[in-house]
Amino acid sequence: MKAKAAEIARFCAAPPSSAVGALIYGEDPSVVAARREALAHAVVGAQGEAEMRLERLAAPVLRRDPAALDTALRARGFFAGRRCVVLTEAADPDAPAVAEALADAAGPEAFLVVTAGSLAARSPLRRVFEEAKAAWALACYADPPRGAALREWYAAAGGGAAESEALAALEALGQASPPEAIRRLVETLALYKLGDPAPLSAADVAALAPLESDAVVDALVAAAADGRPAAARLGPAAPEAVVAALRRHFRALHGVLATMEAERCAPEAAVAKQRPPVFWKAQKPLAAQARRWRLPQAEAALRLLHETEADLRGGGWLPKRAIAERALIRIAMMTAR
Repeated sequence: MKAKAAEIARFCAAPPSSAVGALIYGEDPSVVAARREALAHAVVGAQGEAEMRLERLAAPVLRRDPAALDTALRARGFFAGRRCVVLTEAADPDAPAVAEALADAAGPEAFLVVTAGSLAARSPLRRVFEEAKAAWALACYADPPRGAALREWYAAAGGGAAESEALAALEALGQASPPEAIRRLVETLALYKLGDPAPLSAADVAALAPLESDAVVDALVAAAADGRPAAARLGPAAPEAVVAALRRHFRALHGVLATMEAERCAPEAAVAKQRPPVFWKAQKPLAAQARRWRLPQAEAALRLLHETEADLRGGGWLPKRAIAERALIRIAMMTAR
């Protein structure tokens, strides 16, 4: 079965007694890991790990020994209580072994938790859980960090008070950078302010924020969004970094286009309405790109990028650079003149 976004936290905190397994997948490993640990400990209880009722396997082990998962689920411990087997780093090639173990070994005495990265809509691994009657597929998507989370990160790193303008600046940076990069910046800011009684300010954020992101990746994202296929060549850039940057950019572009359609406003006004606000350097280019793109095209680009990320993680026969460059060129061709 497929869990709705609003159901995921509740499921991980208290899974139904009828459930025998769950797939937790998504683009952000930290979000997937947090859901995995919450669910595993909900199944076995506070003492489950100490009582050896929680077992962990990595997918590479399963590929070398296809019976390992079935064996782990059927094992019996010295302590009473339900057991939980966690399979990490899973991908589509693992679907047959997971399906067999889920059908034959998971049940009232053993619960299976499988984690994976991004998976395409037609993913065989997703279908195993989505089509099962007693297993669930939980899709986890990482949103850019907001004010409350940023304030918690800053306090956890040893920081003191923070002005609302500083948090707003960090939110804006989060629209163009992955959460891990923003967390590292927050930790650096806390160290920078150590011993300084003044609250964190927007000027502090500007002083320590990277002056520019990877110039090569930025140029490739601009080439794709501006409809310039001839410039959409991967070159020395890392395939994963380019695809991740494209996904972040087109998610922002999709938000602008959706606002334009819903409120019948100009691109500049739609950019100004985005929350968290768009980083000021990106506002003008994003508005210009919103004049080229239509909402269905942006949705098609996001679907393509989601599938491309899954392909990059899936370990197929095509080289990763070829997979990423193909997506880059296909997106650039969507609005090429």
